[in-house]
Parts: sequence; structure tokens; C-alpha cells
Amino acid sequence: MENVQVSVIIPVYNTKEYVKECLNSVQNQTLKEIEILCLDDGSVDGSAQILDEIAENDSRINVIHKENSGYGKTINQGIELAKGKYISIVEPDDYIEQNMLEDLVQIADINDCDFVKADYSKFWKEKDERIFEEIYLSQNKELYQKCLSKREIELLYWGAAANPMGIYRRSFLKNNDITHNETPGASYQDEGFFFQIIMKAKSGYLSNGNYYRYRQDNPKSSIASKEKVYCICDEFSFIYKKMKKDEEQFKRYLPFYQMYRFRNYLYNVKRIAPCFRLSFLESMRKEYIGSFEKGELDVSTFYDKERELLSQIMKNPPEFLDKFFEESINLKKAVEEYDNLIIYGAGYYGNQVYEWLKEDIKLFQHVFYAVSDIKKSPQYKNGIKVKSIYELQDYIQKAVVIVAVGDYYRNEIIEILKKLNFCNIVTLE
Repeated sequence: MENVQVSVIIPVYNTKEYVKECLNSVQNQTLKEIEILCLDDGSVDGSAQILDEIAENDSRINVIHKENSGYGKTINQGIELAKGKYISIVEPDDYIEQNMLEDLVQIADINDCDFVKADYSKFWKEKDERIFEEIYLSQNKELYQKCLSKREIELLYWGAAANPMGIYRRSFLKNNDITHNETPGASYQDEGFFFQIIMKAKSGYLSNGNYYRYRQDNPKSSIASKEKVYCICDEFSFIYKKMKKDEEQFKRYLPFYQMYRFRNYLYNVKRIAPCFRLSFLESMRKEYIGSFEKGELDVSTFYDKERELLSQIMKNPPEFLDKFFEESINLKKAVEEYDNLIIYGAGYYGNQVYEWLKEDIKLFQHVFYAVSDIKKSPQYKNGIKVKSIYELQDYIQKAVVIVAVGDYYRNEIIEILKKLNFCNIVTLE
């Protein structure tokens, strides 16, 4: 096909339950000048046969069967094969809305952008209904609907690393040697790709459209694995090597790298099995001491609390581990006798409470997020229904309410709860 606008890369590995819907959503795009590169990474579950059958009736589909080599190498092969002006990545268990590619290409062409990204929705199934939760790539609304300056692009390091939710100019990726880390499996390679995009891009755009549908109920997904303890370290070693190729960029992006690495490592501490946490922290301590000794421990982009946490890790990992999970343990003890749970606050602190309690959420009969103004809130947060606190008065005696807001709003929220006669109130330390 001549004049290919977008090369859509679909890396497929054992997703026969979902790949047909994914591929159909790409086929049905309103933008027709596309090529669809389906890279079968050694599937053994019938996915390959599904791809071949669909490709027979659509000349835009190119199915490449290959030995299993992992997510990163598969995506890199797709980029090498691509002929389009832009590249898009769609995971085989997700799907996209019909107008995604046409809308994003129009924005990219008008604004001459290296990349265009858009918000997306997580989804999962409850009974026979799909539930959607809208996710914002950035909480800074001033970054949307405009061509971003270099400084504004760098602010995306504080946002969500969501690579499939957009398009990238192919020449931009090729000219800057932007690749995925070719480690085995599918673990964290999106972090390195995302970091390079922000580091190298001269122009970008955030759309407030919502086109990409990100599945949360695939039990085989890499996000469900807790066993890959040190994969995140491999990814940041990869990023470091990419940065070192340009000394000027290395100096500029070192503070972002240290901040971004710290936040990902801390997230990893929370998600891995408890038996691995101390050994991971010891490894983390060794890495940061190494950065300090080389004069590369720039923490200028850290929040004050993050600097404090890093200092604790570098001094005494076992002591840090005890303190870090102490609040989680105390919170679990405070709510364990109740059958129903209300998390008052659907922002940063509400998310923190969810992370602490998510292994126990299923033990409660009913769980809600509560807010004061439902008009400004999403319908769901972390898969939990968000309701106005005024809708939950049937649970005054039946539920424990965790006040998950910052110090500034805490007393105000407690007063609201007392006026409504909620009696089982727990606050964060």
C-alpha cells in the first residue's frame, strides 16, 4: 500500500480470547491508509491461526510469525518493518475506538508533532457488563489541547507512562534510536521507551480525547505478575545507557532519571512479594550509593518526602521497611472488624489507601470511594464505585470510613462525617 499514514504494531503472545476484538478495532478505523503489523511472538494457544484467518480478507494486515523473543524485541522488529508516517502500538488484549488514528494523525499533521498522546480508559467485566474507568495522562490540565514546549513535555515525567495511547512519528523514533529494551518477557519495557520519548521529543501534544481501552481482567497480563523482582532494575540500567550516549542530555535529564527511578523502585517494593522486599531494598541502596559516589545523585526533582524516604533507605533498609509498611499494618488493623468500607477521597491519598488495602478489598461486603462533589469525580476509581458521601448514609452504622485526604482538608471532612452521624471514622497518620 502506498501513502501509509500509520503502521499499527500488535505484539501477540497467547491472547486468543482477546486478539480478534483487538484486530477488528484496528481494521475498522475511519482512517483507512494504515498497515497492520501483527507480530506473533511464538504463540501456542491458537492466536496465530486467528491472525492468519483474519489476514486472508484484509490486504493491510501483515502477520509475522517468529520465535518467542519477548515484548521489547518484538516491538523493535515491528518498528523496523513499519512503512507509515506514524507508528501506533496496540496491545492484543486491548482495543481502540474507531476514530482514534484519524483524530490523532490530524492533530500531529497540523501541529507538526513528534508524538500525540491521549487519555484512555481501563476496563473490566462485571457479570455481563463492561465497566470503564477514565485515566488522565496528566493531572495538569494546562498541558492539554496545545502544542507542548520542551519544558512542558518534561512535565510528563510526573504523569502516566502509557505508550500505546498515542502515535509517534516514525522518523523521530528512527533518527533518535528510540527502542524498547530487549529483555525477556513483558516487564517494564514501556518505562524505558516512555523516558526516551520525553527526553528526545522537540514537539508533542496531549489530546483530551479518550480512545484507547486498556483491559484489566486478563489473568495472564504482565501487570498481574509479582515474581519479576529485579526487572525494573534492568530497565533503568537500559535508560542510563541510553542517556550516557549524549553527555549534554545526560546532565539535563539526570535529575528526572533519579526521580523517575526512585518512584518506580518504590512502587516495585509495594508490589513484589514480601519475602523479596528487603533484598530489593538492599539492591536499591547499593545503586543509589553508587550514584552518590559517582556524583550523580541529583535529587532536585524529588519532593521533600521522597528525599526523606531515600535517605532512610540509604541508611538502614530494614528499619525503612518496618516504618514504610507500619501505617499499612495499622490501617488494616483499624478496619478489619468491619464488613463495609468507605474511602473518603478519590485522589492521591485515596489511591494510597487502596494500595495498602487492595489485597483485603475482597473481604468487605461493600466498598466505595466517597467524595463531597460527585460532579467533579469519575464514576470509578481503581475499579471501585465513586459516590457522593450523601448517597451513603445507609452505611452510617455499617461501615468504617477512612479519611483519605491531605492535612488541609482533613478537619473539614471529619466535620462533614460527624454532621451526617458517621461514627466509625479512621484518619491517616
